[in-house]
Parts: sequence; C-alpha cells; structure tokens
Amino acid sequence: MLRRVLHDAVSLKHFAIANRLDVLEERHGHLAEPRWCEEVQEEIKNGIGLASENAAILSATWLGTPASIAIEDMAAAYKYHVVLNDGREPPTMHKGEAYSIFVGQKIGAIFFTDDGTAYEWGNAKVRSGLGGVKDTIDVLRDAVSMGELTKEQACELALTMQDRGRDFRSVHDGKFTPAYFDR
Repeated sequence: MLRRVLHDAVSLKHFAIANRLDVLEERHGHLAEPRWCEEVQEEIKNGIGLASENAAILSATWLGTPASIAIEDMAAAYKYHVVLNDGREPPTMHKGEAYSIFVGQKIGAIFFTDDGTAYEWGNAKVRSGLGGVKDTIDVLRDAVSMGELTKEQACELALTMQDRGRDFRSVHDGKFTPAYFDR
C-alpha cells in the first residue's frame, strides 16, 4: 500500500519558488488525500513568503481538500503545537507542522517537511503511527530513483531553490553535486 504524504508549507514553497510543483504532483498527486492540512493552507493564504509562490501553491489542484482537525481532537493537536514551540503557550510557530504530524499520525501518512525541528519531532512519532518523515532532498532522490528526474536535474533544482533563498535541513551542507542525489 502506498502511504499518503502530508506536505508542509516550507517544502511546498521550495518547489513553488523554483516553479517545479509538478515534481511533487508527479511524486504524490496519485496518492490518496489528504495531501495537506488546513493549517498549512492557512499559512499559505496568510501570505507568508512571496505572493507568486503562494498563488502557485493555492492553485495546485492536485493538493486536493486539506485535512481538518475534528473538534474532539483539537486539544490533543494543540498539545503538539505547544511541544513544537518548546512548551511555550500560546504557541506562535509551527502550527502547520504540528497539525500535519498529528493528522499524519492518525492516518499513517508520511510527513514532508524541511523544518528541522518538525522533522526531528516527526521522526520520534514514527513509532506511534506516523508513516515516516521526508525532506526535499529525500523527495528529489526518490524522483531520481523512479526515473522522474535525472541526478543532474535534481541537483539543478536543489541549487535553484537554494539560490532563491530557500534553506534545507542542516544535515545537507548545500554543496550539491549530481552524485548527492544517488540512492
């Protein structure tokens, strides 16, 4: 069974700024919905980042209907949000990430993020239902292994994202070569 993938705003913006949301559509558009959460959609709608990248994401119909948190789950999801804010209340950051991890854990989805804190915390949740965590480099490597991109194309795409101000998780030093995208 193919696992659903829940996309975080930061990673969607990586691909949008490079005008390559089509890579994500090819990789994940055929998987069951939901592919994102209402909180991620709200971050995009609220205009954090460039207007052109936000518009591209909001018009990406393959993302489908975002998942919502049921009323009875709001308190539990809020606790995730607080944890991702180092216990601070009210939490001010990481809402999309927290709620995506919460939903992902309930449905066994993979969480796709380039936020280092959310990535690490999501990995801790894999043992309790989350289907895994991936970042942009993982997705590009997957695209290469499936023949959807060449190593050179994946490298060029990562460098374009980087040149346009996008950051990757710190485990990736940013000195990309085509060989970096071998599995």
